[in-house]
Amino acid sequence: MVFVVLVGTGCGASVSVGGPDASVTPDVPLATDVPVRPDVPVATDVPVARDVPVVSSDAPATCDWGTASTVRIALSGPGTTTYDCSGLPGGPAMPPAALLDRHAAVTAVVDDATGSTVSLDFCSPAADCIAMPGTLRIQARGFTLGGGPLALRPGQFLRIRSRVQWSFACSMQVEVSNAPTWDGAPNPVRTDASLLAAASSGEGHALPSAPFEVDRAHIGCAEPGPTCSSDPRELYALSFQGHCNTCLRDPDPVIVRQGGDGLIEAGGHRYTATNLESYSSGYCDDYWSWAWTVREAYLD
Repeated sequence: MVFVVLVGTGCGASVSVGGPDASVTPDVPLATDVPVRPDVPVATDVPVARDVPVVSSDAPATCDWGTASTVRIALSGPGTTTYDCSGLPGGPAMPPAALLDRHAAVTAVVDDATGSTVSLDFCSPAADCIAMPGTLRIQARGFTLGGGPLALRPGQFLRIRSRVQWSFACSMQVEVSNAPTWDGAPNPVRTDASLLAAASSGEGHALPSAPFEVDRAHIGCAEPGPTCSSDPRELYALSFQGHCNTCLRDPDPVIVRQGGDGLIEAGGHRYTATNLESYSSGYCDDYWSWAWTVREAYLD
């Protein structure tokens, strides 16, 4: 699929491929240890949960296919550019989708009964431009970005990585991290470079260079009979494996059954991992029955 990327020539900021805030790379490392100017006040009261045992999902150990639900992701802006699964389907000859990597500032966050919507401004603080609005919408069971001590706050700088892929069906992933600086300007809300949230629709793996990995886990829920797929008809759990750069070894993986939640550790932070859908139907070319979210967790 070919993406059309708009370039704001009059604003001094660009989202074109190769620009400072929009690069297409197969493997983008997370920012780490970016210094903040000492003469600019920043908030330091962001709580981080630590020293809490990592536990697996408490979902019942049954082969209940009816627990599946969905994730819907839409990223728009700047301008009229939209990245989601509302376009026309592709086919087996579609090239691999590009990984979009951009920065934006939060202007507002609204949670509702089905998910969360973040209003964004893509105008760099180093550019002489008017607001370049956009929106990130993540719709999933129990998913929030605007509530609690770890809510996104107006003015906060974010790094947003996303990818949309079309073949026989559409899949989309997004990863949201805190950006300690943006084009030399310090983040006025948080100074770390931690992952804040991630979501996937149709993909059973995390984006490249994420601080965690996702993979399928067999739980004895395969069903006999003919199949038109390379995989048998089977209900899986998801295995979430966090990474830790300062530990002697990575934390143990956490197995989360479909419809359940688990607490994982990645990069020294704790996250709630939710498995919304994880199965193979056995139908021809059915590869998209995967959906999950990860959200930074606050624990008393």
